[in-house]
Amino acid sequence: MELIKRYVFAVGKRVPRKQHEDIEKELESAIFDMLEDKFGKKSDYSESEIEEVLKVFGPPWEVAMGYQKNPGHLIGPELINTYYLVIKIVSGAVTLGLLVSFIVGLFQPELTIGKFFLEILGLIPSVLTGVITAIGFVTVIFYLIERNAPGYRLKDTMASVDWKPKDLPRVPNKKEKITIGESVVGIVFTIIAIIIFNFFAEKLGIYYTETFGEPWKFVQIFSQEAIITYLPFWNAVWIISLIFQIFCLIQREWNVKTRLFDIFTNLLSIGILTMMIKGPELVDMNLLLSNTSSDVANSLTPLAELLNYSLDFVLIFALVGTIIGLIVKVIKLFISIALSPSKN
Repeated sequence: MELIKRYVFAVGKRVPRKQHEDIEKELESAIFDMLEDKFGKKSDYSESEIEEVLKVFGPPWEVAMGYQKNPGHLIGPELINTYYLVIKIVSGAVTLGLLVSFIVGLFQPELTIGKFFLEILGLIPSVLTGVITAIGFVTVIFYLIERNAPGYRLKDTMASVDWKPKDLPRVPNKKEKITIGESVVGIVFTIIAIIIFNFFAEKLGIYYTETFGEPWKFVQIFSQEAIITYLPFWNAVWIISLIFQIFCLIQREWNVKTRLFDIFTNLLSIGILTMMIKGPELVDMNLLLSNTSSDVANSLTPLAELLNYSLDFVLIFALVGTIIGLIVKVIKLFISIALSPSKN
């Protein structure tokens, strides 16, 4: 009966998420009905009997295609539902990121009423441009995955007789499943980070007034030298992380492929954290103090030095935690390899 679960799971991965529970129940019932018609009513069926019936139903991707409303599109039926889901997530994340950046920009000291309305007018085309760009980026990723990643493109030339039920992926247990929530959170925060640090880093800082009623002053919190040095590497990790989260939404389980991808992103993170520990400093305390009065600067110098050491400690702590996490992930990878079914 395990083979039936694997078959139903393989079909369920490729149908619309809102319908997959009903489709799985309907499919499972149809399989048992055919087993009963062909071999009589039994409490249990042999693996060879189940294989014979599943061969009649055909490969999971062909069955899933029958539940698609629009089989003709750029992204094939196997990935189209996940593609639509990612488009919604990414579009929402881009909008949220630009909105957060817009709100941060409202604190600029020289902001006037006229400039405020210009900022609002500028937000609308920024959101539209950002969403269209993001959709294009996601489409390219799915296009490349479908046509280049083994196991995701529909093999139109493959006849049903070439497909073997024994090749079905096993059903992951609860610990191996990747929830949609995990990937959604990862995608949203990654996109917000990309938007803020690439387009609005100069607006991140401390807004203050020395005397109540006087105009607000602004001091950029991140060192310009650090941003210029680290941003290309951050972008590389963020883009790879984004692709990884999309890959997780497609796979929906921790297996050899997803664990290898996760380990790769961890190795990149370790390299960047090591670079950041060596310098330049992410927060330039001297710059912050130079923008305050001498009395305030003298008072805050001990605190600034403490914060400087604290930032180094946070980076070292993050590096150690990432290394420990990497070791755990490597162990889980070997477990996944040991549990993965061998193909004849």
